[in-house]
Amino acid sequence: MSLSETFCCAVLLLLHWSTPTQLQQFASNVLTCPATLLVEESASPPSGWNAVSATAKRGFERISIYQRSPEGEEFDLAPDEQKQTTTNTSQVWNLPTDRSMPIFLRCRYRNSAVVLETKISLALHKCTLDYVHNARGMISGASEVQCR
Repeated sequence: MSLSETFCCAVLLLLHWSTPTQLQQFASNVLTCPATLLVEESASPPSGWNAVSATAKRGFERISIYQRSPEGEEFDLAPDEQKQTTTNTSQVWNLPTDRSMPIFLRCRYRNSAVVLETKISLALHKCTLDYVHNARGMISGASEVQCR
């Protein structure tokens, strides 16, 4: 098999076995969380009450980065660096190149228990979370994450 045929087969396998998010990571070498998430909310009401379901748009707030063992155990990774001013915080995770367990990015959204998660490509080595916070250190404004 020629080199070009091998490359073609590798690309087809990548396209077949990859999720859209993994393809985005491969193509751009940048991973971000969606800025907003449309959430369907419902409730189990107490006796005598009816719940009316609703759809709500939730804004991105923060991330978790963790490793997952083959048995499903999760191990949160703490940021390696943090810089803080009176209104802004920047946190940096330096991702190991030798990964005995896969590393995942979990995107969290304001006022929602729903999270998005994806496996972080081996091509990405650093994730940075920048956010605006109030005087008590609580996230109170815009947040942005980039893994490169």
